[in-house]
Amino acid sequence: MATSIQAGIARNKWYAQLARIPGVHFVERPLRGGGSFQLSYTRTGPKCGLPVLVFVGGPGLASVVPYQGLRTKGTRLGLDLVMMEHRGVGLSRTDTTGADITHAHITITDVIDDAAAIRAAEGLDQVVVYGTSYGSYLAQGFGVKNPELVAGMILDSAMTGTGFEEASIRELYSLFWDGTAVTRTHADAVRRLVEKGVVDPQEMFALQFLYELGGPRMVHRMLSLLEVGRGKRLWGRINRLGSREVTKVNRSHCAKHSPHSPGPRLSSPATTTSAPRDLLQSRSLRLFRTPS
Repeated sequence: MATSIQAGIARNKWYAQLARIPGVHFVERPLRGGGSFQLSYTRTGPKCGLPVLVFVGGPGLASVVPYQGLRTKGTRLGLDLVMMEHRGVGLSRTDTTGADITHAHITITDVIDDAAAIRAAEGLDQVVVYGTSYGSYLAQGFGVKNPELVAGMILDSAMTGTGFEEASIRELYSLFWDGTAVTRTHADAVRRLVEKGVVDPQEMFALQFLYELGGPRMVHRMLSLLEVGRGKRLWGRINRLGSREVTKVNRSHCAKHSPHSPGPRLSSPATTTSAPRDLLQSRSLRLFRTPS
């Protein structure tokens, strides 16, 4: 009991320190079934021109701490950046009683409405929306639900629907189990490691992480270490990062505002970008209708 109380005190002190980071603000948001929480967000840079509302990747990745460097650079470039700390994460992790926000309180619709609440709190008429990876899915939902608020949209490594994760897994399997001309030796190593029980075939997030970060060469270095009995701790840590990335988002409420649902499509000017090693190249362009 004492240990639990001490942990809570330490966490509160940590939250208080983070809340003093320049540009951090809060807006109170309701929770389904009652209660509320303080939604954290940042706004940095000169308040002029069109603000950029940024949806970061995840789900489960914070924005206040990891993106301080990005915000500093954006300020130097004269960008008015608004970034939301996703509900259930970081400074938006707990409700007003101090309890962690539960899975039932984290839905796509709720998160999109959180972003709209930040827009309202800052008194912004329109924003340019930028979303990356999972954040691109939220960005599209925001644009579908609030077309009048979106002046333009940039989607980086875009997710185009709820089946994206399964498609990414299939691509990962093709690269590092079946093998391609470039990754055949990598696939051979993965199968050997699975056969020997060194790695669990159900825990392959590390392959995706290393491939997207450093390409086949970085994957080869990791697999080579594992084959000589080294690197197991690092492999485990990367896979745990992947499991913690999923502060589970309840998608049962997202169909109404999914870009793939029947009904309105995005009507704002939009562009997509994708890195060469994304496991699934973006196919989002067909979703957009740019006004003449």
